[in-house]
Amino acid sequence: MMSQTKTIHERAFALPKGEATTDNPVVPGVKVLGIESKNGRRYPLEVMKNALEKYEGAIVNIDHPAGSEPRSYEDRFGRLTNARMESDGIYADLAYNPKHPLAEGFQWWVKNDPKAIGLSHNAQAKTKMNEQDGVEEIEEIVAKLNEGNEQEAVNEA
Repeated sequence: MMSQTKTIHERAFALPKGEATTDNPVVPGVKVLGIESKNGRRYPLEVMKNALEKYEGAIVNIDHPAGSEPRSYEDRFGRLTNARMESDGIYADLAYNPKHPLAEGFQWWVKNDPKAIGLSHNAQAKTKMNEQDGVEEIEEIVAKLNEGNEQEAVNEA
């Protein structure tokens, strides 16, 4: 089957439990992308390794975009730093704006119930269906993040 390039939206990965505070507005070790998505897509490790640099410095927004409208300034929440490969996917540290109107509530969730929130992937990717098992497989993350790709902090981990 031929490959196609399209926008993909992945369901969220829960955040790790931590102590994000106004004085230290960083959540270390957030999972950004895994091998098998909750949407039924497969991301081979080699594809993730090749895309790793695209996650460094990627902007993190609040919630999913509303249709095709441009993101609002108020959606901006933080950036991914220290992007790295681990055995089960890409991880990074989430540095966020402690003055954002939702920062205090976010800090509570990270400390008390981090599985209730997480990161969601919005990306342009080249995909194909694996003919053996019928799973959609990602061949390449196409655009540099923030050039059509981004992460969202969402409530559906």
